[in-house]
Amino acid sequence: MIRACDVIRVGLCAFGVGCIGPDHTTPAADASISKVTCVPAVEGELQDVRDVPYAPYLVHHPAIADPNVQTIMFLPGGSGSRGSAQFAWDTFLAGDPRVANYRVLIPYSDSSDLIDQGPRAFNTLDAVLSCYGGDPARVHVAGFSNGGRMAFWFMLVRPDRFVTLVGAPGLFPPSTPAGQTAALGNRPVLNGVGELDDEWRPSVKATHDALVDAGANSIYVEFPGGRHRPSAAFDETVLFAFWASH
Repeated sequence: MIRACDVIRVGLCAFGVGCIGPDHTTPAADASISKVTCVPAVEGELQDVRDVPYAPYLVHHPAIADPNVQTIMFLPGGSGSRGSAQFAWDTFLAGDPRVANYRVLIPYSDSSDLIDQGPRAFNTLDAVLSCYGGDPARVHVAGFSNGGRMAFWFMLVRPDRFVTLVGAPGLFPPSTPAGQTAALGNRPVLNGVGELDDEWRPSVKATHDALVDAGANSIYVEFPGGRHRPSAAFDETVLFAFWASH
């Protein structure tokens, strides 16, 4: 459900980046990112990394070591808690065998809401790339609900950092200036929403239409029988088919 407080929080002062100016810039990554502490990779399981700079986050490593592996950064919904991050993994990612082809990063928060920690989430991505490798030019950003809002904002302020955008669902902040979506260029966008998600579906469809009008490569998908919070039966293959094709 889109609540009034959600709308207020996604204005120009959202995501912990302070009051962003009309150029929609976001602070650069922390200069100390090269000194980040790296936790050894644990293969074959979802790794919970805590107590190091830019943590906490969940990370799942690819089955085959590849310095050019692609990364999926998936932003969880709600407050972005540890439980929300686990839900994102279980529902949107774990069920497709193609997940083994990617490194998956799920930042989360155990204090304030993740949606207020935008710069930290950017630095978490840089830390994971620095520690474990991966092609920095092949990072996909995705999210669900509040995480989808965050993913759309990240692509808006730093389209150079991401090759695709997935909202399942997600939206641009309501304060986004007309025409600003053109900054995405031809980067592919998947606008997914539950067929029965009556609160979000009209806005997600409108977002898709605005992207198409701006010349973006946007796809609109309604998840059959889905409500806002998907069930365990969610078909994650639609997401992996999108990532694999781009």
